[in-house]
Amino acid sequence: MLISDPAFAAQLESADGDLPAFDDPGCLLSYVARHPGAVGRTWFHHMKEDRWIPGDQVAFLRVPRTPMGYGLGAVDAGTPGALSLEEARTLVAARDATQEGPR
Repeated sequence: MLISDPAFAAQLESADGDLPAFDDPGCLLSYVARHPGAVGRTWFHHMKEDRWIPGDQVAFLRVPRTPMGYGLGAVDAGTPGALSLEEARTLVAARDATQEGPR
């Protein structure tokens, strides 16, 4: 996928070694929900710093705009006011359920 804004990029390593990239953290979370067991590791680009955060160390801040409209920006777990990974997954699932499907 074309990454339109690197601040919101995300990537995963699938169980079979593929490395798909996503231009919105919500897209990766939506993909993971639709492909349980097919995902190995995940990384999210920090929304304000030029570095990657492993999926087991990520949290999310709500932001007004992201490339695909999920409105989540990755930050380090423990950031004040940030949503946990599970909270972000819940928001993404709710959005996907009310839209025409995942984007």
